[in-house]
Amino acid sequence: MSSVVIKVVAESPEFIPVFHSNEAAGADIRSSIDAVIAPNKVEMIPAGISHLKPAGYHAKITARSSMGKKGIIVPNGPGIIDSDYRGDIRVLLLNLSGEPFEIKRGDRIAQWLLEKNVQYVWQVVENLSSTDRDPAGFGTTGRN
Repeated sequence: MSSVVIKVVAESPEFIPVFHSNEAAGADIRSSIDAVIAPNKVEMIPAGISHLKPAGYHAKITARSSMGKKGIIVPNGPGIIDSDYRGDIRVLLLNLSGEPFEIKRGDRIAQWLLEKNVQYVWQVVENLSSTDRDPAGFGTTGRN
């Protein structure tokens, strides 16, 4: 597996994202503060890091499955961080649980994934080839 170097400035070494298994796609991001997210509210939680990744890459901030089980999601998920952003990383979290949700400094709150950018061009055409799928939209493949 090849490695890409990400330069990071961290408030503390504990905030450097960590992969928790050899095959993990995402590195865990931790909260750098104590916070309480009220039911049906969004809070911006700082991660205690800023970073520089190579040109041609972007990061995605996405939910951890354990947080989703508790009703805590990343509402803009995945959040996209372009390679030219150098500011502090913050994670938007939405509490859908119906109860206040407490976060402690150091808690794992989201995952950070690195992906290569793909440049594409839009081509205007008169029509598209047809398929067996219904053009109606959402849920059209799950009828059987």
